[in-house]
Amino acid sequence: MKNFVKWIDFIIEKVGFLCGWIILVMTLTVTYDVIMRYFFNSPTDWALELNMYLLVATSFLSGGYCLLHEGHVRVDILYQIFSPRIRALLDVITSLFFFLFIIVIVWKGWQFAYDSFVQGKHSSQAMGWPLYPSQMVIPAGGFLIGIQGLAKLCKNIITLIKGQDLEKDDATQ
Repeated sequence: MKNFVKWIDFIIEKVGFLCGWIILVMTLTVTYDVIMRYFFNSPTDWALELNMYLLVATSFLSGGYCLLHEGHVRVDILYQIFSPRIRALLDVITSLFFFLFIIVIVWKGWQFAYDSFVQGKHSSQAMGWPLYPSQMVIPAGGFLIGIQGLAKLCKNIITLIKGQDLEKDDATQ
């Protein structure tokens, strides 16, 4: 189970790294658009639309990375006073709601993107790009955060059994 968790963590780390590069591309395209607009009076037609799609991609694809590094909002006032075993038990119980939410995101996101693909929907913006590629990142991001949630669930189960966090156990080896 530890190898499974490490493999998922590795994949999610790489996707997070990719999202960082996407943000760099967004920064460069906005900079280019601003320079073209204000210095050469020649704004681009494609930069705003591209950045909207890239923002959707980074928002959905980085969810697993945020979960891996525990960056999501949580009320820690009571949570931190509990032992690792009790925290793991609470996480296992609340993971049921998490997985229900992820199932809905993947299911409805897939339907949304599939319908756009079948119907050949395009954006109403200047470039008129097809919508389904940007909509496919919704179920893809849901899947990624879902497998990271599965890895977190495995870590919590190991903590319940051993009584010690998996990360602390790995650090001592």
